[in-house]
Amino acid sequence: MDFKIVIVDYPAKQLVGVKVLTNMKTAIEDCPKAWQNFMPRMTEVCSSPQESFGVSVMLNENDFEYWAAVEMNPQLPMPEGLEMVSIKSGTYACCTVPTIERLGEAYTYIFSTWLQGQSEYVANYEANSFELYQTNWQPSSPFEICMAVKKK
Repeated sequence: MDFKIVIVDYPAKQLVGVKVLTNMKTAIEDCPKAWQNFMPRMTEVCSSPQESFGVSVMLNENDFEYWAAVEMNPQLPMPEGLEMVSIKSGTYACCTVPTIERLGEAYTYIFSTWLQGQSEYVANYEANSFELYQTNWQPSSPFEICMAVKKK
């Protein structure tokens, strides 16, 4: 099944959360660990449930930092053990993923199939890509993957 790609302009976001160092081979196990570590601490940085972000910071072709993060309430102090990560404002190619089980398939589609067939956009590796999970998200709920792009 193809995923529908929508091009959007997205605002800059300053986020706070936890990160794991991972790679393309072990991400399927490592990324959920970031969420398991961050979920119990989420109330330290936001006073009510809100959307959350899975941010990928590429270090090279294979290795990346994966962040489980939310926007921090500026009224709250930065908790020890959490760090900041940002999403740059810019153009993103986004697709809706129907459930978490389709995550790998969606990443393959957007980064390989869709990107390689593009005549208008290329990946913008100077900006982080991210997953966007709505407030009170559940594994059976849809979410977005957003890849930073720029005009060719």
